Amino acid sequence: MRGRRLLAVITLSAVFLSGSFTLAREAVSDYELISADQVEAASYLEQNAPKDALILTATNHNNAVAVLSGRNIVLGTDSFLYFHGFDTTQRRRQVEQMFANPAEILDGMLQQFPLDYVYIGDYERYEFAVDEAYFAANYPIAYQNDAVTIYAVSLRAQQAK
Repeated sequence: MRGRRLLAVITLSAVFLSGSFTLAREAVSDYELISADQVEAASYLEQNAPKDALILTATNHNNAVAVLSGRNIVLGTDSFLYFHGFDTTQRRRQVEQMFANPAEILDGMLQQFPLDYVYIGDYERYEFAVDEAYFAANYPIAYQNDAVTIYAVSLRAQQAK
């Protein structure tokens, strides 16, 4: 009986100690899942984009558009989709090309992906070689803040501004 009590005390101590360390780490951590600029941009889309809007974004798992706006994105995170039986290789290449070579590929891809908006933020710039000059020269800005620019690609997106 005494051995069980000792084992229970050790187990509970380990559980409470590890939980305390986790809480202490989180209290001083400056990590943020979604930045204020991303929240503002997603809020714009939630309030202004049609409910069935399709948005070109990065494929990060904590995608602000997918998480906060309730709008559709062209491709979510590869790892999640892969483990649910979806092969995203071709679509990922298409997304990469739409960001990097929009002058050559985007107009042709609009039949397959009727994009309404292109969302360019830190994740997009990090993940893809984004041709921002092309988007700025060819599409009106629907929304912009310090970190995010959203371009209106479709006619209905341009009219929703």
